[in-house]
Amino acid sequence: MVIGRFRRRPLLLCAAVAFALLAALLAVGASQRRFIGTHAAPVASVAVSPDGSLVASGAGDFDIELAELPSGRPRATLRGHRDWVFGLAFSPDGALLASASWDWTARLWRVADGATEQLFQHDNLVWDVAFSPDGTTVATASEDGNVRLWRIADGALLNTIPAGGKGVLSVAFAPDGRSVAAGSTDGSVRIWDSARGTSLRTIGAHNELVFALAYATDGKSLVSGARDGVVRRWNVADGALVEEFVGHTDRVFAVAVAPDGRSILSGGEDRTVRLWASDAGGELRRS
Repeated sequence: MVIGRFRRRPLLLCAAVAFALLAALLAVGASQRRFIGTHAAPVASVAVSPDGSLVASGAGDFDIELAELPSGRPRATLRGHRDWVFGLAFSPDGALLASASWDWTARLWRVADGATEQLFQHDNLVWDVAFSPDGTTVATASEDGNVRLWRIADGALLNTIPAGGKGVLSVAFAPDGRSVAAGSTDGSVRIWDSARGTSLRTIGAHNELVFALAYATDGKSLVSGARDGVVRRWNVADGALVEEFVGHTDRVFAVAVAPDGRSILSGGEDRTVRLWASDAGGELRRS
């Protein structure tokens, strides 16, 4: 895999992008790899629709591009953000796309026509977005120290969950939708009841910023990646450390758990994408 080198902010994102693209190719079973998109700046986020027919990319040109898979044919360019688009997520039914931007907003876009469905406001950079499994709620994570839960139907703010005065960089819903996890600038991972906003658990996960979170499909464990370069897997029930994966030499920007829970993908600023055997803790492959 060839990974480009960018000298512009933020934080050498090429490894995270390469990871996301690799995960996308694995998800859709693509037989060919080709260049997709025509952004005028480094790409910071990638998401693939649930049916594998579309890929969305967000970049430092403030645009979001939609392209068809596996052909790579451009579908649409979504414009409206005024700063880097750092997080993207498709709704479970694929009809909506959520975006997180450093312009302090998150947006919901209709995939069919590219129109903005909802606009969500924070008081600082918005780093990440996540849909609830039932597709009724979207969570946004911001450097203003809050996770906010929004009702998709009318854009109403359902809850503001404070992260103890620390910035929030990553967010993920549990597979059953009953809880939401967030990674913070203080290195912690916090889990809340998504309906009531009450704290369920705080995990002192890392020594530095937690950039990435991913639940296993059974919801029993949670994987985190951070600025310290370490990938860790946690037991959700008691917050105990299950496994630790050491090998990256710089920040880890992205993680994903295979559907069977037996392997983990991670991407970092060291310009590598690594595939780990979860049950053995060893590295299977590096790109």
